[in-house]
Amino acid sequence: NRAAWPLLPGKVNTFVGNSYTGSSQLKKVAAGEKFDLFFGTDDQVTVKREELKQHREAGLFGKNRIDYRYRIQLANFRKEPLTLTLLDQLPLAGDEEIKVSLDDPSIKPDQIKSDGTLVWKTPLQPGEKKELTFGIVIEYPKEREITGL
Repeated sequence: NRAAWPLLPGKVNTFVGNSYTGSSQLKKVAAGEKFDLFFGTDDQVTVKREELKQHREAGLFGKNRIDYRYRIQLANFRKEPLTLTLLDQLPLAGDEEIKVSLDDPSIKPDQIKSDGTLVWKTPLQPGEKKELTFGIVIEYPKEREITGL
């Protein structure tokens, strides 16, 4: 909030240009405080995620391994440049014998949060397309079974 006064809580209507995008609920925002407000989806920005590979390998000496590889394609069809904040998620193990790691990202994440959220902030010029690839490696004891992936 760049204003010198707080924004009061309540219902707000959101617009992009002259186009109504919806309504939302706003909490009280102090002067100078950062806040997020959802404006709906933008059909001029596309994000496509696909799994390229899934490979399971039984370890000979104690560890099994699962390798995943993903591709995310981004495109900006707007007439203005933008910075896209892209979020993805590493699986959460919940067991210290199970190791989850990010493998060989083509663009290093700007942040990896403690909950496994991967955050990329990538600028896109008008008409620009970008591709991001990364892998996830899961290693776990040979005698264990992994479910829920």
